[in-house]
Amino acid sequence: MSQFWYQRITDSDNDAEEAFNYRTIGNQADFHENECLFRFVNSPIPAGSTIVACKITFTARQTSSGSLVVDWHCEDADDSAVPTDVAGVVTDRTLTTASVEWDIPAFTDDATYDTPDLTDCLQEVIDRAGWDAGNAVSFITANIVGTAERGASMSDFSTAESALLTVEYEPPASSGEIDVQVGAALDDVEEDTADGHMTMNASKLEANVKVVGLRFLSIAVPQGAIITSATLSVYANGSSASGATMTVKAIDEDDCAAFDTSPYNVSGRDLVGNVAWAPAAWTSGMQYVSTDISAAVQQVILRPGWSSGNALGLAILVGSGAAKGFDSWNKNPEHAALLHLTFEEDSSEAAIDHGESWAVVAAETVVGLATTDYGESYATVAAQITEPTQNTAAVDNGETWAIVRPNISYNLELSEEGDSWAVVIAGYDWITVLADPND
Repeated sequence: MSQFWYQRITDSDNDAEEAFNYRTIGNQADFHENECLFRFVNSPIPAGSTIVACKITFTARQTSSGSLVVDWHCEDADDSAVPTDVAGVVTDRTLTTASVEWDIPAFTDDATYDTPDLTDCLQEVIDRAGWDAGNAVSFITANIVGTAERGASMSDFSTAESALLTVEYEPPASSGEIDVQVGAALDDVEEDTADGHMTMNASKLEANVKVVGLRFLSIAVPQGAIITSATLSVYANGSSASGATMTVKAIDEDDCAAFDTSPYNVSGRDLVGNVAWAPAAWTSGMQYVSTDISAAVQQVILRPGWSSGNALGLAILVGSGAAKGFDSWNKNPEHAALLHLTFEEDSSEAAIDHGESWAVVAAETVVGLATTDYGESYATVAAQITEPTQNTAAVDNGETWAIVRPNISYNLELSEEGDSWAVVIAGYDWITVLADPND
């Protein structure tokens, strides 16, 4: 989701103009005769961010007209230095290749005027290898064409009317990789398929003969992250010459509750995902890694109540073929089941525009906005989950829109009455329907 940086220059060390090769001290930026510098400090923009929009707003110090054109650049530096009273304080600085022409309009005293979009200039600085949040960036005018006067307030005149920077940016997606192992006897259990009897302290977990429940604590994955891969690693307890087909599901709870002895305490819980795991023959004592089970894990991470540090539960259901026993924590804590996850936090925002209907997916919420065919009625659907933004596809199927992503999809459906919308998310009903987008 886009973030914003607003900063007005309040320190006279951070706005300057150069005349006769030296910094001039004054309270007005004379765009028509001097090259000007405006330095903004302690930027919150992290390396790797995408600049969406950038402008500087000035307050006119005079009423003037006539033609005047200047070029905007940024200083091509990792951390722009404070301008001092030395020769070439502005003109000796290295400028970005990117530049933006500003055909300055006529000024009316005390009115405010925005520069054109300076995104390309700022992006070039953010893309530098040495850029980091907390650094300073300077915007510089050059290549003055015309002599018509244009004067704007500097901080020496008024810190309420000095240059104001507005930047909209999208931070980069962050990624992570974690390994979490079953860490207690009661966090790997068996359930008898015939009567639901729970075995809480087995040394061998008889997968594909009994239902196996696994509980992993302190999963450091933020709510709504994109699970890019997920696997289980186990150590075979007993050899098996034949293959098997089992199903791995996730326990559909915000913070997986501890297993207990009540019958069917694994399969009787709400389960999500449906991932087939088909291990071939295996040899006792060897480690084996499951197929990718991210489709199941993803649905738990998308739950509105999920939080980093919560517990995540998995169920291995009986399928067909040979038994696949593996070591429990009781047998050998070092051989207990290990969950390996890789993930990305997506902070971007995507918009899909198709005719008069469109949907917006943001990092912190899922919001659908749409018009009817007549362009008169608006509806807002806010699903209380974080929907990853990746590989967006829009499908127009009459009055139904779908956004399809890895492991998850949802539909935005217009009701027959034409005045309400619903969101269907992988079988869940976490939806809030608002008749008015202003509600």
